[in-house]
Order: sequence, then structure tokens, then C-alpha cells
Amino acid sequence: MIDMPNNLNKMIEKSGLQKKVVAERKGVTPETLSRHIHERVPMTLVDAREYADILGCAAYEVIFETQGTPIVGHCHLHKDGSISRKLHWDVENTTPDEVALNKLDWAYSHTHLPYRSAIIDWSMDKKYTGQWAYWGKAHEYVMLDPILEHFVHEECYGKQSYCYLKNPWTCDKGIKWHFVSGMVYPEPGGVFQIINFDLDWHLKEQELVFATPIITISLRQRLRGVLVVDSKRQDIVIK
Repeated sequence: MIDMPNNLNKMIEKSGLQKKVVAERKGVTPETLSRHIHERVPMTLVDAREYADILGCAAYEVIFETQGTPIVGHCHLHKDGSISRKLHWDVENTTPDEVALNKLDWAYSHTHLPYRSAIIDWSMDKKYTGQWAYWGKAHEYVMLDPILEHFVHEECYGKQSYCYLKNPWTCDKGIKWHFVSGMVYPEPGGVFQIINFDLDWHLKEQELVFATPIITISLRQRLRGVLVVDSKRQDIVIK
């Protein structure tokens, strides 16, 4: 059930169809359509998909008024407590940003931030039972512009951030990482220290492609009404 403000009325207007025609094609009364529009009756995902087919749009466009947020990276918590990170965004991207961003999965919700943001989403090994288990399906929101424009945002200084190292760091397991997180501190000469107290490591004199501050963290996506659109299928997936 989708019991939040929706975008159905605007998509009907955009389609050019009369509401009575939409109701007829949907197989509901005009009164039921009105109740869906004004959120008196919650829509299901099935309803949203059926309206989308009638209106010639995507289901998420029917559900959400706000623009989505691209999922630019992923963290996985392994059963031994180690964390792997992957950046979906190609830092050497040469195509227009909007084209490249459309190839990513996007998360849609009924809340928004006052600037362009992106998401780092989390997954967890089913056998992990440690202290970080509540991170299993978390979304971390970061600023998007530093990633696209390759700069270190000043809000990263002394704060938890995501960074892309120009030269990879080799961890104690012999794995090389470009994409890391930690607290960022500027050093003379345009280089930076990155400290991650949770994982107990400290990098010095690092050249950064970008650093973007973590703005907020969402732990319960379903309770916030967040839906994810799969870029390949252009359809909503439940995560």
C-alpha cells in the first residue's frame, strides 16, 4: 500500500486523457479514481503499474512527486565483519552526466534534501551477527556534485565522508581500494589524511579525486516509503 501523496493527477494531465477515460480503462469508477488522486484510498503497486500502462509512463512517476536519488555506490558487510565498497559511478566518465546517471538504479521517496544528493546503499551477509547488523539495508545520503565535478567539499573536513583515492590503498588483506570512507583532514600541498576510527586505519598524504560528506543515514527504507527503480528493467523493485 502507498499511503502518501502521489503524482497521479499530474501524470493524467500530462497524458492528455480525460479522467473518466482513465477510470474506464482502469476498470474503476470515477469516484475510486478521485479517491486515489486525493489519497483517500491508498494505491497498491499493482494500481500504480496499471495507471502507468494507461498513461504511458513509469509506475514510479505515478507514485512520486519528488525527483529520485541515484544510487552511486554500494557497501557490503561480510560475515567476518569486513566491509567492501564499490563505486558504481565511473570517475573517468566522458558521457554527459545525466546520461550516465540514468544507467544507475534510483531510489524514490516522499522526502528530499535542499541540494542534489546521491545514495550509498548497504547489504549484509546473512551469516553476519555482529554489532553492525542494523546496517543491513541502510542508505547513506551524500552530496552528488563533488562526485560529478571531482572536488573535495569543505564539509568533509573533520567529518565522516566518502572519498575516491587517486592512488589505491592496499589493506591488510592485500586488496586495493580506491573508494573508502572516513574523516577527512587537509594537509599542506593539497593532500589529505583519512581516518576511520570504526575500522582502525589511518591514511596519510592522500591525493583525492573527490570527497563528499555523508549528510544523513536511513536505516528503514520500507518504513520511510522508499522504493528503488531498477535501471535495467525501469521498474520498481522491493529491497
